[in-house]
Amino acid sequence: MKVIVSGSTGFIGSHICDRLQSEGVDIYSLARNQRKFKDFDVKGKFVQCDFNSLKDEMLEELPESVDAIIHVAGTLFSHNPNDYYQMNVERTLDFINMLKKKYEAQRVKLIFFSSIAAAGPSASGRAKSESELENPVSHYGKSKLEAEKALIAAAPEGWEVVIIRPPMVIGPRDPAFLEVFQIIGKKICPYLGVDGHKTKISFVSVFDLVEVIHQSLNTEHDSSEPQVYYPCHPDIVEMEELNKMIQDSMGLKRVFRVFIPLSFIKSAAYCVQFLSKFVDLGSGLTVDKTREMEVSPWIFSPQKSIDRLGVNYQYNLERTIDITLKDYRERGWV
Repeated sequence: MKVIVSGSTGFIGSHICDRLQSEGVDIYSLARNQRKFKDFDVKGKFVQCDFNSLKDEMLEELPESVDAIIHVAGTLFSHNPNDYYQMNVERTLDFINMLKKKYEAQRVKLIFFSSIAAAGPSASGRAKSESELENPVSHYGKSKLEAEKALIAAAPEGWEVVIIRPPMVIGPRDPAFLEVFQIIGKKICPYLGVDGHKTKISFVSVFDLVEVIHQSLNTEHDSSEPQVYYPCHPDIVEMEELNKMIQDSMGLKRVFRVFIPLSFIKSAAYCVQFLSKFVDLGSGLTVDKTREMEVSPWIFSPQKSIDRLGVNYQYNLERTIDITLKDYRERGWV
């Protein structure tokens, strides 16, 4: 099997490449920075790819035939809403149209990494399924949903389209979730609003997420009907449970709960957005992200992935937290 993976140096992309190599797959790992590719020990053949300046010459580095394209690259945080649509929609469509020049006549499985943000929050406190209508509340979510629709429309007749909408992903090598460990390591447990500790969320271990990709690659789908999956552990957790699990894993006997008003978070986000015009703060706190914070719960049902793909979610929250912390400590991050 030959597979193209975009965003290969990212948290999720690198784990996908690890799993594909273990299965003996020929991987063509697309990345912008070759030095980062080597430093991160990303598996597969390095193929230079800059989504801000896609060039047809890249096609010469790719195989004559391919079985699957896994598109992970995208913009997750930005202080400029236009960036989401430019990268997640326009650049994604440019990328697929470029690949069509070489593979349009072939039978290809296109796996696109979207997000639960494209689906929007669940209603009435019950887990949302793939059959329910989308209602994204952020520009990020709207851009991902728009990208889904654009890819479905652009995919050649013989291509199978599979859309993956993961919730919060936890696992080794993730610099984003590292911040949560670092804050709790300082004996502080922050919550959004007075009831923030009761907020319910879905999560998935990066290893279970990669298993969903593995099963998607090996499951035949009707090419005329795109498939959408919510890959998440069946257990729904509250924020207090998540933080307590991290606290216990780190061996902390006592932490201080801090309840932060949403109004304060939004004001801080606007300040960061203003300052970002003058200096790169590298902050994931954006005005757009606060729109997702305003609504809850974000809980989803994995039943379709269990029934159709045969996925067995093996990494519960405790196991996922323990493995992630072990990796962080080995890297000297915490």
